[in-house]
Amino acid sequence: MGNWTSDGKYFVFVKGASGRGDIWAVREKGDWWHKVDSTPVQLTSGPLDMNSPQPSVDGKKILVVAAQWRTELSHYDAKAQQFVP
Repeated sequence: MGNWTSDGKYFVFVKGASGRGDIWAVREKGDWWHKVDSTPVQLTSGPLDMNSPQPSVDGKKILVVAAQWRTELSHYDAKAQQFVP
């Protein structure tokens, strides 16, 4: 899943591992004066799970949906009739 920048030069996309995605970019277009390196570049690396990259209209920002997943072990307390940590 990914999107093109407004000038059509870069494709930004999500690449994930271990249940967490990072944002990557690859330059796809050049001109006959400049050689293009089509090696993807990782833009994010951290605890947030990145999704749905959308370049801004001016091409200066990439908007993403980010989430930080948390888990908690709980059990059901029959006396209190509720789940407790």
